[in-house]
Amino acid sequence: MNRELIEKYFEIYFSYIIDEDIKKNERKKIHNLLAKLNNPASIYKGFSFSCLNVSEQVRLLHFILEEIDERQIISNLSKIDADKDYRNLKIDDADEKGLIESFFDNEMSNYEPIDINSMLISNRKVIRSEQDIHLVLDYLNLANETIIQLLMDEINTFYMMGFHFEYLTYIKEYIDYIVNDILQLVVYKVIRNSDMNTVGILQELSNEVRCLSDKLDVQLDKKRKEQTSDDILTASQVMRYFSAYLRHRSKLKEETDIYKELEKEAKQSPALFNPIREEYTAAKILLSEEDIKKATMIITDGESIYRYNEKLSTVREFIDIMRNYGGRQCYSNCLQDLKVYFREIYISKAIYKRQQTHKIVEDYIKKINSAVENNEVLPEFDKKSQYMFVREKISRGYFREKGLLADYYEKIAFTSEFYDLLLKIYWFCDFKDALEFLYEINCCLLKKIQSLIEI
Repeated sequence: MNRELIEKYFEIYFSYIIDEDIKKNERKKIHNLLAKLNNPASIYKGFSFSCLNVSEQVRLLHFILEEIDERQIISNLSKIDADKDYRNLKIDDADEKGLIESFFDNEMSNYEPIDINSMLISNRKVIRSEQDIHLVLDYLNLANETIIQLLMDEINTFYMMGFHFEYLTYIKEYIDYIVNDILQLVVYKVIRNSDMNTVGILQELSNEVRCLSDKLDVQLDKKRKEQTSDDILTASQVMRYFSAYLRHRSKLKEETDIYKELEKEAKQSPALFNPIREEYTAAKILLSEEDIKKATMIITDGESIYRYNEKLSTVREFIDIMRNYGGRQCYSNCLQDLKVYFREIYISKAIYKRQQTHKIVEDYIKKINSAVENNEVLPEFDKKSQYMFVREKISRGYFREKGLLADYYEKIAFTSEFYDLLLKIYWFCDFKDALEFLYEINCCLLKKIQSLIEI
């Protein structure tokens, strides 16, 4: 097969080459790429390369080897990096692009995509409300039915108009929607309920995720056989899904890499995460300025901190920024908020990508202050990964303060497997099948949570 493929490649792209050394070098490049594409342990393991016919395989090989400008990105695809953008790893198809633009200009000029993000926000508000978990689950199940119905209706509408519709942003948004449903439920309705066996529930959810992953593997195998026999996939379609997969993977897997760093710190500095002594417990209460001065020992867990007042001032400034501009429910005169932020910024020494938390925070405060003084647009963190790291550290701090670190570590173990399952969806290279399986994942996990809370 490889010989036929390589000969076809040379016939299409290098028929003019006479020099044997150049031919040898090109063959070596193709062989090396094919080895990666066929390696089940590589980043390409979900790549539907084998489902393409020879001509489309050749087209895809040439695109990867010769047409992508970001050679460094290609050589480091296996590296997790939320700060990278993989949008250029798509084959531009001028005819297809023109057809799509013409269709929407002429046939669907008033088209508005389904707003999945607004549904996510509505679900989040319901989950965080004081409603009983059974009512919340009823609401989420109904919302899941609504979203899949809207998506299928839209696909069918386009189909009846003779248009094959694939809007991969829906896959990304539906995955994020499901992540929101399940993880918000875990945090706000399970972990915060002292009557529930959180660790047991999370372990059962992990088992359910593994079962769903096995089921998905069976469906993927079936799908690839269909795609191969029907000869329906194109190189541009495969690269579209692969690019979308890489972008989403970079965000979700960056989170799990951060989890690993935080777990490593806990193992290397166990004293930092010992149970909190009763006299140092920080309640979620607002303090006067005088009381904040008296709370030093609580905020530092009894430690003597160099330049404490200066650092506390920085922490308070950052809390105000996160509240005013980041939408966080935190207060610079709240004892628990002060302690959590202070510990995670100045006492914890965890480093991510060679930067300490306090340096990231101090640099960001300077950027915000400069923007405010100059009446400029408020900046984001220098890198997405920096914000993700700081955010997750703060989250861990609250779990520690509430004596829930065991729950926290079980939650991140579940989350890692959960993300792996959801990312596999892109491997279908089929829009309708991907959305339907996402619907099933959400159904099954909501149903599982329902059964677990009734035990």
